[in-house]
Formats: sequence, structure tokens, C-alpha cells
Amino acid sequence: MDLYRVGKIVEDSNLSKKDKDFVKRTLNETKKLLDKGVSESALADKWRNYLFNKWLYISLFVLGIVTLLVFKVKSISLTSFIPSLKIGGETSG
Repeated sequence: MDLYRVGKIVEDSNLSKKDKDFVKRTLNETKKLLDKGVSESALADKWRNYLFNKWLYISLFVLGIVTLLVFKVKSISLTSFIPSLKIGGETSG
């Protein structure tokens, strides 16, 4: 049920003036809290999306760098750093 409709129902009811004022004050405070909650929720969603996107891109970048390094290390084997020693020197052809 809508808070606006509840306020109208209270105005049209046969409650005492004191009770109507109390209910109206309570409804106004509830509306303010709900509006504040909605705006804070929107702000929290905005920050959550920002941080998720930021860390997602950073993680993908780091993963790409690590992948490139792994392929580079695999293509350069450790034996290429150690010259092959043959008795009698190098042979051609």
C-alpha cells in the first residue's frame, strides 16, 4: 500500500486530532527515511559498480601480463642460455 494513500485514509478516518497528527508525523518521517534509504542505496550501487568495474579491468590486465610472460618464458627455454659444448669445437654443415 502506498504511503500517500495511507495518509489519505488517516485524514478521512474518524481518529482523534491527536492520533491523526501522530500518524501523519510518523508517515512523514517514514517517507523521509525511505527517500534517504533509496538515495543511499543508489549511491552504494554506484560505488559497487565502479569498484567492480575497476578491479575487473585491473585483474584482466594483470592476467594478460602474466599470460604474456608465461608464453615468453616458454618460448625461451633455459637451454638456450647455456651454450652446447662439443668436443672438437663446432662442426659446420
